[in-house]
Amino acid sequence: GLHSRCVASGDSIYFVRGDAQKCYDSLPQAAVLQCISDTIPHNLYYSMPMGAVVPQPVGGAKVAVRDWTVIVPSNDFEEGLLRGIPHGWVVEERGPGQGCFPKVNASQDITALVPRHTSSKPHSYDALDGCVLRRVLEVHTQQHLIAIDVGPTPKIYKQSIGLAQGSAVSMPLCDALYLSVDQSLCEQLTQHPEGQHMLLRRVDDVMVATSSLVCAKEVHTQMRLGWPSIGFRCSQEKVQTTANAECHQVPWCGLVVECASELHCGHKLAFSVDWSRFFELQPRPPTLSPPGANDTIMSALRSANMLRMRTPITVFCDILNPFERRLQTCCEVALAFCGHLWAKVIANMPFTRPHVRMLLKPFALAKRFIVSHVRNQQLQLQIVRKRLAVVSIDNQRLLTERDVSWALANALAYRYRLHSPLATARPMMAQLGAISARKVKEASSFHDQNDAQMFSKCFDQATSVIGKYTR
Repeated sequence: GLHSRCVASGDSIYFVRGDAQKCYDSLPQAAVLQCISDTIPHNLYYSMPMGAVVPQPVGGAKVAVRDWTVIVPSNDFEEGLLRGIPHGWVVEERGPGQGCFPKVNASQDITALVPRHTSSKPHSYDALDGCVLRRVLEVHTQQHLIAIDVGPTPKIYKQSIGLAQGSAVSMPLCDALYLSVDQSLCEQLTQHPEGQHMLLRRVDDVMVATSSLVCAKEVHTQMRLGWPSIGFRCSQEKVQTTANAECHQVPWCGLVVECASELHCGHKLAFSVDWSRFFELQPRPPTLSPPGANDTIMSALRSANMLRMRTPITVFCDILNPFERRLQTCCEVALAFCGHLWAKVIANMPFTRPHVRMLLKPFALAKRFIVSHVRNQQLQLQIVRKRLAVVSIDNQRLLTERDVSWALANALAYRYRLHSPLATARPMMAQLGAISARKVKEASSFHDQNDAQMFSKCFDQATSVIGKYTR
């Protein structure tokens, strides 16, 4: 919405990003205890089992049946109120031991479903004591012990500030406590009615988008100061804004927001993948113990799944990104995968029987995974676009299976050229190189001259991006 309005009006968008430094370790316990009291204000709650028919985002017509348990305060329970039902869900109240909705077909209308059980008798539900819940959380917060192995005997310390790392309640409590950050920033944004604003926060990562340059600079100053009363102190190197002329990229939660005078065909804004996180977690190929026969294939599957998790739906959005930027992202994904694949093939050569299938099978699996991932992301985006009644920025040109095949084939050949000195020592490498060249020729057969130049430019830019992390 903000992007569409700013594009229509010709306004620029400025981004400000902040990240709390050691957020769990810096939370004052007094503020955490007050947050617990505010989060659980009632003395009695009821756990209500529900049955729900949930529409699926992909395809738009399929539905799923699932169980859903909701915690209801006693006053809402007595008044018959059920808050927080997700949009589009069909919910049925059910008692202990009762069935849910009957099985449904994918094309069946969810409004025509009839519950299997109906009864006018009141159900019995599990009661939860709010006082006990608050006391348990308070003890968990105040009585957390830390063992530090210093010297011959370890010492036990009681944590007096912050929350326990890895606790199941640390993230919800931290998120609830940081709601005051949202309130403070919203008050600051409302002081600039001349601009359009958007606030995003994921626990301790905060992002503000605004069309007002003055507002962006004020928010940047506030983030550098932080909110000491709740322990929110930003890392100064992570407080970034595109309001400064020297900053053109802002990372946030696995994404990189790119802002420049001209990025792709005149567009000034694009979203890409933050590859630094992927290469930090990328598994290393084995070099000591002999791997199994399917080690290369299993490693390719792991790498493909990691790539699917690290490429969010935003980077394939044809509303935000032009086709050239989405194609470049596809090339970056292919280069990241093929780099890991070649490393595994070379590491496994001393332990496996030389055969071209050790490269072709993982390549086919990667193609299937990436094509499926891109298709699912684009289907979800089509549903969102219809709901918002907006059109794409380049006549709805979408990535196709041929585009993915071209990116993978070129990435495979590019990675082979980097390892070409091994071709003289290992004859099978020359055979694999011939297969890579053939794949490139087959994938490039459908391009005309204009498409060939555009695809080549996007691939060169992708190699430049991935090359920063693989040197």
